[in-house]
Amino acid sequence: MRFFKTLMLSALLGFLGGSAVRAQEAAIVDSSAADTLARINARTLPSASRIVLRWAPSNPASWFVAKRGGYRIERAVASEGVDPATANYVPLTTAPLAPWPLERFTEPMVQANNLLGVVGQALYANQFDADVGAGGGFAAALQKARDDERRAFFSLWAADMDSTAAEALAVRFVDDDVQPGQSYLYRITMAVPDSVIKVDTALVLETAYDPGPIGGPMDVIAEAGETSVELKWERVLNGQSFSGYWVERSSNGGATFQRINDIPIAGNFSKTGPFVMFTDSLVVPYTTYRYRVSGITFFGLLSEPTEVEAMPRDLTAPPPPIITAGENTTGTIVRIDFQVPWESAPEDLAGFHLGYSSSHSGPYSFDFNKLIDRNARQVTDSRANPNSFNYFVIASVDTAGNASSSLPMLIQVKDSIPPDPPTNFRVLSLDDSTGVVRFTWDNPKDADLYAYRVYRKWTSRDRWVLRNNELLTDSIYVDTLNLRTLTNEIRYQLVALDFNFNPSEPSEAFRIPLPDLIPPVSPVFTEAVPTDSSVSMAWSRSPSFDVVQQVLYRRLSTETGWAEIGRFDPLRDNFVDYDVQKLRTYEYTIQAVDSTGFHSNLAVPVKGRVYDTGVRPGVTGLVATADTSAGVVRLSWNYPSPEVGDYWFVVYRGMEGSEPARYRSTGQELTFDDRRVRFRNEEAYTYAVEVIYRNGGKSPLSDVVAVSYPRE
Repeated sequence: MRFFKTLMLSALLGFLGGSAVRAQEAAIVDSSAADTLARINARTLPSASRIVLRWAPSNPASWFVAKRGGYRIERAVASEGVDPATANYVPLTTAPLAPWPLERFTEPMVQANNLLGVVGQALYANQFDADVGAGGGFAAALQKARDDERRAFFSLWAADMDSTAAEALAVRFVDDDVQPGQSYLYRITMAVPDSVIKVDTALVLETAYDPGPIGGPMDVIAEAGETSVELKWERVLNGQSFSGYWVERSSNGGATFQRINDIPIAGNFSKTGPFVMFTDSLVVPYTTYRYRVSGITFFGLLSEPTEVEAMPRDLTAPPPPIITAGENTTGTIVRIDFQVPWESAPEDLAGFHLGYSSSHSGPYSFDFNKLIDRNARQVTDSRANPNSFNYFVIASVDTAGNASSSLPMLIQVKDSIPPDPPTNFRVLSLDDSTGVVRFTWDNPKDADLYAYRVYRKWTSRDRWVLRNNELLTDSIYVDTLNLRTLTNEIRYQLVALDFNFNPSEPSEAFRIPLPDLIPPVSPVFTEAVPTDSSVSMAWSRSPSFDVVQQVLYRRLSTETGWAEIGRFDPLRDNFVDYDVQKLRTYEYTIQAVDSTGFHSNLAVPVKGRVYDTGVRPGVTGLVATADTSAGVVRLSWNYPSPEVGDYWFVVYRGMEGSEPARYRSTGQELTFDDRRVRFRNEEAYTYAVEVIYRNGGKSPLSDVVAVSYPRE
């Protein structure tokens, strides 16, 4: 049939979003797999006289099967205590509800309802088929899955937008046989055997009542530009109630409205922004437009419209003028000359406004009742203040009220008399720990006093250095000093400025005594040499002449705090630390202490790791005795000062004339009975003992002893 139009699908493709039923978001599965699990998602729309059911399969595979097998719709009267699983369900149709056959999609119906045509295409059109070549196999299966997905996507979206499309797809049913106030249980199942596809049953409970009118979309905003109006509304909030939207426009104050989108706006399509957007570009500037946005429910019903208003207008300001000169002519009067960056003035140029402020950054005061002629290039103003800064700007203004301003120009009232210098300096505070000093002075009595420049130097031989890059407008100055210096005072001098930046004579130098807070210089380590039993270190002593003591500290490398391990006279420059343990890394630092009790900074730490040679003490006094009555050889030995709990003894045995070989491990006992002996005449056993440590260390082999006895 010719009503399946490619043009219709291409127009829809850019607008299709997620259906409220969301079936097209499910993973594609092979419809022939018997163990595939799908579900039916269902909603209800109640009224006092009927209940409308809407549903959709959860994935394209189940959609593909359902379009052939259809659905069973059953109902049970709900009451308190009724179990939905065992309720008395009664079929609402004599046969499964199936999609319309091809012949029902007539040319006139499709021409009048494009969404109905989408459903017809999805169900029956061959144009969805794709040629995957003769290879078949996996490629063919994959293309088939994508084809089913597209068909399910388009048809379910169309069912969301139009009730007739939903009926044609067999995903809508109207139950007219209801009683007001009565609750009903509905069961929707797919009319296909489980061997084809396993689908969960949809169960919904609804009461017949009148829910009232459907409220329109919320938070609709209209933003007017110069040649367009942009409508936007909250996507997620409205998406809970609506699957699409229609937009209408009125240019006659709301007397009549005309729909301006050819297909519904699918609000759930874009998930990248918070708003659904629609732009109306067919507008005329300075015309007031009223817009109505209506939501389309998941049952194809229209909500009440939400109405907003907007007027496109000129938003482009004329180019800004350029101030070329400014002068204080007499008293508080200034003259300002300016140019314009055009050869011929814009048609909508209304004129100019002059703005004044005592600050470069504004705000600027404009006299909007006094419009400067559009042909003027000079203006005078009497707002200049001799005791303040005076900044002026010129703004171009068009007939729509758009304005653009020039850069500011500073014009000062003429004044050549400088202020007096400040006097009566006094210290407010001096923090010995931080070096922060605060001092103040008496301001000169000049009315146009504006700010100060602060200068500082350490000694009489130094030059005065400016301390404040930004002008100081207060009569308190805060400075941070390095108190670790050999000088015993700091000197300041101030210069006062008026609003014309006339400088005063420098003030008298103000001296601030400084405390003696110079700590000694830190010693510097020159070496740290570890052995298996000590760490030996050396350092260069502090060069400070007043050092009276040196304090040495130590810590393990895994620790954060330091522990003092020694105090030395100022001439000491080395130390050997024997109080160490093997295989541990130690850190050392040192500081100098002067006669006033000041400590230097801790020296840069050095590290020393005491290493382990692996050699442990050996046993002594090894004795071997043959006990002829018991038939054993008894060994005994001594082991002085062992490391507790991490060693054991190993007995070596051999025949006389050969080296003993490892024989038995004995634990930590100092004796051993060898019961596996067989003596022959004039033969003897030899023994030795070794100590093995769990950390890998071991002792040398003890002296070898021999024992023998004749056989009886």
